[in-house]
Amino acid sequence: MLLLAGLLVGIVALGAGLVLAHAQSKAEAQQAEIERLIKLVDRSNTGKFSFDDAKQFVLDRFDKLDPDRDGTLTLAELQAPLRERMNKAKGTEKNRLQSSLKLLEAEFKAMDKDKDGTVDKNEYVALLQTRFDAANRDKDQTLEHNELKTAAGQKVLLLLGALVTPEGN
Repeated sequence: MLLLAGLLVGIVALGAGLVLAHAQSKAEAQQAEIERLIKLVDRSNTGKFSFDDAKQFVLDRFDKLDPDRDGTLTLAELQAPLRERMNKAKGTEKNRLQSSLKLLEAEFKAMDKDKDGTVDKNEYVALLQTRFDAANRDKDQTLEHNELKTAAGQKVLLLLGALVTPEGN
């Protein structure tokens, strides 16, 4: 009986350890994604970025996702880089990207003010401004790592990360 109790305690401890390891790997993945996007967006290499940095990042990449060059993105065009990354991903990364696709669809609907099924640069930048302002808790006109870890910051990261191709540009 004592052996069985010890075995059960060991199994519970192992399970708790696996849950903790999963949570740590998820946190590490989030940390890496935040750092990667900061490096891509931060034009002054300060470890944080301004709205102007984020806006320029969007404007520089918007056209790359617009294959028909009509100045707008459909949901499918916007989701294409994430879908491509998801197709190459495995395990928890694949699940995270699937969740991001769903969140991006909701953000797309919020951007598409005229409900024509497309978003243009102005609509994209307008929602980015709203999300940026909500995440900028200290009102210093920049977003740093701790602000990007918040729920509001994650929405900014989603809008920026959606524009990153699997090659990272």
